[in-house]
Amino acid sequence: MSAPRPRGMTEAAGSASTERILHFPESVVRAAVDALKEVAVDDFKSEHFAKAAERLGVALSLDATSHVLYSNRCTAWIALEQYDRAMADADECIRLQPAWAKGYLRRGSVLYRLGALDDAEAALREGLRLEPDSEPIKLELERVVSAIAERMARQVPRPSASAPFHGVQQ
Repeated sequence: MSAPRPRGMTEAAGSASTERILHFPESVVRAAVDALKEVAVDDFKSEHFAKAAERLGVALSLDATSHVLYSNRCTAWIALEQYDRAMADADECIRLQPAWAKGYLRRGSVLYRLGALDDAEAALREGLRLEPDSEPIKLELERVVSAIAERMARQVPRPSASAPFHGVQQ
C-alpha cells in the first residue's frame, strides 16, 4: 500500500521510481505563460534576444499550442540570426494558425534573410491576402521586391565602353 499523495501530485506515467509530477490548474498555467510572454517583450525592448527566446521556450513548454509564442520566438531567432530555428517556429506558427497573417510575415522575413527572395515574396503575398492592410507585411514585401529588383539588375549584362554601339544610324 502506497502513502497518500499530496493534492495536485501524481506518480509519473510509466515510471517505476517515486518521481512525482505537479499538476496545476489551467488558470495558473495561463498566468505563468502570460508573465513569461510579458517579460520576453521587455527583453525584446532591451535587445536581450537570447533571454527572450529562452523565456518563450519555457512558455512554450507550458503551452505548445500558442501560435503567438512561436511567432514571438521566431522574431527572437531572427534577431539572433538563428534562421533554421526561426523557420521552424514560423512554420509551426502557420501550422497552428494558417489564417493568421503574421505567421506568413515571420516566414517571409526568415526567407528574405536566407536569400530565398521568391519564396519570401510568395509568403508575404499570402500574408497580405489574409490581411490586406498590414503595414508590417507591406514594408517587408517592399524590401523583398527591392532586393529582387537589385538581383535582376545585377544579372542584366551591361554594354562595355569598348563594345560597338548599334543604336541610331546617321
